[in-house]
Amino acid sequence: MIVVRQYRKADHEEVIRLHREGIDQIGFFFNDTEDTDRDLDHIESVYLKDGDFLIAIINDQIVGIGALRRINGQIAEIKRMRVDKRLQGKGVGSRILDELVHRATALGYRRLILDIVKNNRQARTFYKNRGFKLYQKRVVAGLDLVLYERVLE
Repeated sequence: MIVVRQYRKADHEEVIRLHREGIDQIGFFFNDTEDTDRDLDHIESVYLKDGDFLIAIINDQIVGIGALRRINGQIAEIKRMRVDKRLQGKGVGSRILDELVHRATALGYRRLILDIVKNNRQARTFYKNRGFKLYQKRVVAGLDLVLYERVLE
């Protein structure tokens, strides 16, 4: 059974572990001098004020994470979606995403956006199957990204 709940400070070490595992999977080498991941050092102020940061748990083990970050009053961004590689395709990511969409709707957001590394076909298929549509491509920090959006009702 998958339990999804809000982030707690005690979760931080496991959040970082899952994040780095996910980064390694797409072939991006984590560089501690980069500022691209500094949000994970400030989860409470970056995500919990006008969004959320969720933890998925199975048998008392953190197996997934996902976040919702405010862009403006109408738009929020899905960030930091990571699932333990041994459990990918088992519904963990779907549970997290469903909760994030529900939370975004409750907070009054009208549109969700997210970015994916272009070569991450598994993630692209995952989001397409959940109503997200490609709307832009760009390069950030040397990564080819594709941007997806979903209008909320």
